[in-house]
Amino acid sequence: QLLSQLSSDLKIICLNESCLDLLGAAQHELFGKDIADLIMPDSIDRFLESAKRSKDRLLAESVEIRVKHAAAAEPLDLLWRME
Repeated sequence: QLLSQLSSDLKIICLNESCLDLLGAAQHELFGKDIADLIMPDSIDRFLESAKRSKDRLLAESVEIRVKHAAAAEPLDLLWRME
């Protein structure tokens, strides 16, 4: 299970080991980074809209996004759930 904690302005506070392994990065490399920096440009708007709906309605929201991997040439496709 991939778990992350983001601040209200979508900065990374914490990622569990599974997230770090998937992204190919260490906690210290990502702490405080804007989550949008990890998301592919074609997925950013979809992610931000979903995050806003989740926050406004206080409901869980899932969104399909493409994220960058530190060492992989191709992005990863994920289903991101916000609660």
